[in-house]
Amino acid sequence: MGNNPTITGPNEIQINYGSAFNALDGIAASDPKDGDLALAITVSGDTVNTRKPGTYKIGYLVANQACVTAQHGTTVRVGRCDNK
Repeated sequence: MGNNPTITGPNEIQINYGSAFNALDGIAASDPKDGDLALAITVSGDTVNTRKPGTYKIGYLVANQACVTAQHGTTVRVGRCDNK
């Protein structure tokens, strides 16, 4: 663990219907030797549609220069439209 990269971020996000969403907001990655790895984060999983209420799963993956990886998952919940 001590020399491995890490990804930090929320495990769950609740957003309002129609809100702007960026999958990398609040996500950070670093490595004790390589430093900031934020630009190396790969995002996978569901495409979050903020105009479709529901639950979406997003995965994050990062690797350091030694090809050691770290993963993180976030659940995004889009609320219902209150105008209907």
